[in-house]
Amino acid sequence: MSRRTLGLLIGGLAAILAIGLLIVTFLGETERGGGLAEEPNPAAQTPPNRQAANSQVRFTLQVEPDAPAVGEVVTLNGRLVDAQSGQPVRNVRYEVTGQHLEDDVALFTAKFASLDGTFAWGYHFWDGVEYELRINVSPQPDSSVQFSPLSFRGPLAVEAVAPPVSIQVRSLLYLVGITGLGLLAGLWLSRLRPARASVAKLAPAAV
Repeated sequence: MSRRTLGLLIGGLAAILAIGLLIVTFLGETERGGGLAEEPNPAAQTPPNRQAANSQVRFTLQVEPDAPAVGEVVTLNGRLVDAQSGQPVRNVRYEVTGQHLEDDVALFTAKFASLDGTFAWGYHFWDGVEYELRINVSPQPDSSVQFSPLSFRGPLAVEAVAPPVSIQVRSLLYLVGITGLGLLAGLWLSRLRPARASVAKLAPAAV
């Protein structure tokens, strides 16, 4: 391998490593809050009103945590009460759906009966995008209050989370290693071709 070829190889690897380190440094600063400052969004700071009601009943939903991130289990706590007395409505039926708005698909749909008008449902959201919670509640024949079916629709923003810096560095090292192996393999093959060509020229011609 000539000095010029070796220098080009080392220079290429160094350039790839330098660019990768700059990217990892930028991502690390962003993860620690040192990236570009974002203007506060008043709508995002105001908790959404997760209620639905009619003249007969009132439904309330609590989400824990209220501003979840990818990797956290989100717990939905629902409660249905009589609009006049405030007492829980017994023996009702729930249908809970989490809708992925970007793909317009339902991630999950759960149907169950509630004896005391409450429910708790947990789900692990795997994508940091906007979702919509769709909850329908209807009375059963033996419900304590016979009411018109009630529907709730509410947004849920799940925050995307960047991978840890250690994983980013490891991925960068894998990338540099594979690239270096590819360059070495290419140089080795390029050296074999001239050698084979010279051997073919020196071989005696068949009579």
